Amino acid sequence: MPQPNGNNNHSDDYPPNPLANLKCECCGDTKVLGVCSTIMPYSAAFCELCLRMYAQPTFIIDAIIMTSNYDKENVHEGVRQSVTAFVDGGYMSFDDYFDRNVEKLKELDLENAVKFDERDELDKHAFEEYTFDDDDEVEGDDDIESDLGDDDDKQQPR
Repeated sequence: MPQPNGNNNHSDDYPPNPLANLKCECCGDTKVLGVCSTIMPYSAAFCELCLRMYAQPTFIIDAIIMTSNYDKENVHEGVRQSVTAFVDGGYMSFDDYFDRNVEKLKELDLENAVKFDERDELDKHAFEEYTFDDDDEVEGDDDIESDLGDDDDKQQPR
């Protein structure tokens, strides 16, 4: 139990602070105020200053830029005017962050698309390798057809 003199040593009766091991996902500060929603469907740990500065984790801002199709005009004006990013020890406006990172994000997106296409080609090859033509005989094929029964066995609607 908490001590009346303010000496709140943790014991078995009083669980430790669950925020004690968290870091602010914007600036990395260890004095986390709490966990709350970001402007996207994700909850993040925030320190008090990042909350006051309307900071968002940079990966959230990157996702907004990517989903805007890399066009600043596709981002709601309220987001552009209020959201900040903590970068290089200071807070940066959304528009400044956008201008600084949009080309890098396009390149990253293109690299990932190429990797996805390469992986897709490998998947296609693997699929083709194990795909049978209609003429291919599969062991036990006759048993499957006999288990299905004739169309005459189906019940007719009343």
